[in-house]
Amino acid sequence: MGKALGDTEIRRFREDGFLSPVKFLEEDEALGYLARLEAFERDRPALAGKLDFKANLLLDWIDGLARREHILDIIEDLVGPDILNWNATFRFKVYRRMARSAACRRGSGRRLRPSPGL
Repeated sequence: MGKALGDTEIRRFREDGFLSPVKFLEEDEALGYLARLEAFERDRPALAGKLDFKANLLLDWIDGLARREHILDIIEDLVGPDILNWNATFRFKVYRRMARSAACRRGSGRRLRPSPGL
């Protein structure tokens, strides 16, 4: 048993290489972060949709989200206690909206190969 995840979830991650779904925010908290993001994009339209690199350095609330104890407990359960947040990419997609992120496009020609390390 981990700090935040059960043995079954940890085993699934180790067997499958991913774990989904993982709830780490309540709905009202998620709506609060969405409101902050929408306010940021409304106030700075030139930066809308451009939080793909080091968003945690630009917006302190994204940095705070990445440092939440529950989120860190989930990560620690999966990879161990040595955690470094090098980069926080912040992308979202509005439910049922047809817009797509370039990183999520199917058939983009990317081929992923297993990496021997993390």
